[in-house]
Amino acid sequence: MINELFSPHWYRVAKLKPKLHSHIEIHRHEYRGLIWYILEDPNTARHQRFNSFAYQFIGLLDGKLTVQEIADALNRQLGDFAPSQQDLIQLLGQLHQADLIQTEALVNSEELFERQARLNSAKTNQRLLNPLSLRLPLWDPDEFLSKHLAKVAGLFSIKFGLVWLLALATALLQTGENWPAISHHFELNALAPYNFLIMFLLYPFIKILHELGHGFAMKLKGGEVHEMGVNFLLFMPVPYVNVSNANHLRNKYDRILISAAGILVECFLAALGLLLFLSSEAGLVQDLGFNIMLTGGVSSLFFNGNPLLKYDGYYILADALSIPNLYQRSSQIWAYFCQRYLFDLKQAVSPASAPGETAWFVIYSLASLSYRLVMLWFVCIYLTEKFFSLGVIVALLMVTTQIVLPVYKAIRFVLSNPILGRKRQKALLTTAGVAVSLILLLGVLPIPHYTLAEGVVWLPDEAQIKVEQEGFVGDLLVKSNQFVQQGDVLLTMHDDALETKAKIARAKVAELQSQYRAEKESDLVKAEILKESLHVAESELDHLHKKANAMTISAAKSGYILLPDADDLTDSYLRQGELIGYIMDQQPPTIRMVVTQDDIGLLREHIAEVSVRLVSDPYRDYPASIIRLAPEATNTLPSPALATTGGGNIRVNSENEQDMQTLQKIFLVDLDFSPPSNLPIGVRAYVRINHGGESIMTQVYRRVRQVFLRQFNV
Repeated sequence: MINELFSPHWYRVAKLKPKLHSHIEIHRHEYRGLIWYILEDPNTARHQRFNSFAYQFIGLLDGKLTVQEIADALNRQLGDFAPSQQDLIQLLGQLHQADLIQTEALVNSEELFERQARLNSAKTNQRLLNPLSLRLPLWDPDEFLSKHLAKVAGLFSIKFGLVWLLALATALLQTGENWPAISHHFELNALAPYNFLIMFLLYPFIKILHELGHGFAMKLKGGEVHEMGVNFLLFMPVPYVNVSNANHLRNKYDRILISAAGILVECFLAALGLLLFLSSEAGLVQDLGFNIMLTGGVSSLFFNGNPLLKYDGYYILADALSIPNLYQRSSQIWAYFCQRYLFDLKQAVSPASAPGETAWFVIYSLASLSYRLVMLWFVCIYLTEKFFSLGVIVALLMVTTQIVLPVYKAIRFVLSNPILGRKRQKALLTTAGVAVSLILLLGVLPIPHYTLAEGVVWLPDEAQIKVEQEGFVGDLLVKSNQFVQQGDVLLTMHDDALETKAKIARAKVAELQSQYRAEKESDLVKAEILKESLHVAESELDHLHKKANAMTISAAKSGYILLPDADDLTDSYLRQGELIGYIMDQQPPTIRMVVTQDDIGLLREHIAEVSVRLVSDPYRDYPASIIRLAPEATNTLPSPALATTGGGNIRVNSENEQDMQTLQKIFLVDLDFSPPSNLPIGVRAYVRINHGGESIMTQVYRRVRQVFLRQFNV
């Protein structure tokens, strides 16, 4: 009991003779060792759950006994455990509000119409508050499912279950073995317009099979399915089937099978799609197989099978944990904590009704809220990129439903809810204190603010031995650790094609010179034309001479030669710009750091401290300072070690990874630090730049603003 034994309002209900509506259906379930009763109104498809104590009262509502007589019977039967008068009044109010009971005093046609109108209005408001998911019922599939159930019953057998497992296991093994081919096909075709068309046409058919899986599973377990239609998810038509009658089934494993049937169908289709993709030649059939695999796999993994969204995975988890209404009750746990422990409201009722539920409510509420907010963020970004005005409207609506409305309801509860009574003043003071604390914590209190970046151990450009003209290595004239003077020849290269071009160019120049001398005295116009052609030919020859001279690589400074791949250089082909070694002197190496456009502004505004950790010594910090910051952005990475393909974090153009062209603009920053002795050049370094203290809200605002600047150029 949560209330005092007697209530001053008892006289209003004591003589009533309520009874359940004749069409109300009662289902007995067991959750976590406790017996619960589900009261269902088939006309509205609404359900109410009551524990065994409440049902002892509900079971006596036959329209013949008064509420007083029922209360007396419960007092005789239960003694000290009998419900109080206030408990029974609240229970009657709940039954009446749900339109589960009727009495002579409570029958009011106008009130019934008003209640139905409120219900319809609530459904309409729910649709308006969730415009990304609009549901349109179209068909009653019960007769169709009953007619064809015998044809598909074998798909729910143990034998086919083994076939399903074999197909899925084979698909997983094939995915591992053929992952490079799958990922390559994805990169080339996934975002192509024709592939979007294939996926758009396939998706409804796959979803129809998904929903039929739910429907046939429901019929197999003796249930009824009376609603099938279209759900417009992100304005894309997606079939759905209503199997809420699965709540009638006592066996939770039957309910789990019904919830999982659609996922099982999609996983099987995805496995078949993969096998079709791998066994087909490039073309339409292969693309169909790939999209079946992609649609079924992604949908099952991120949406239908995800328990953090209210799709199939959620109902599977709720039944597996034996926690009905997991989403709704977990969202109530924090309100209970506030009322009970912050407001000291001892009569606050916990949504947990069985051991272990509280922990699950806390975990699930935090996980689902975080995932939902992240998904809404990406949805809003996606819509804003495609339809800016629509995206902004949806974003405002999401902020309203996820932040503004909950805060408004909380404030209204503290200001006007009668349940607080004498605790209202404490609730107001506590709420004000929490609000001020949050403002101070989020908007005022400085939090350490860091920028994390990556770089490589670097030498100045004059210390790097780079190939100026592509070709084959001829003579390597130096060895590693050999001291050289500035200007000494390090190696020579040759290119037969370049030499041939130079010979042809010299012959052409000689020919034009001869023709020009012959015509200079006789035909001035023709001589002038030949003179222009001669200038062009001489320029081309000069350009080829410069390329030939670049075939000889000399030392740009004095120092000791370091050639990491000296043994492999002779006769090897080198590309222009390729780094083959270094010239080491007394000048210590630096760190060349890569910074994104989002972070470059912070580096220019304020830097309190810079520290470096080397990948070869990740537990030691080296103090550093910025010595040069490139004024302009570039798309060329200084080292392959910084690319994702080399273990770094910067994405490069996958079509030509050798050129190290980044997908987004980057800035190059050089850092001075005191390196350890014998530090290899090119080693990756992790850089941490401390910008001092800054409030959380300021940091969040900056990041959100950067996203909008990057995505929409606003």
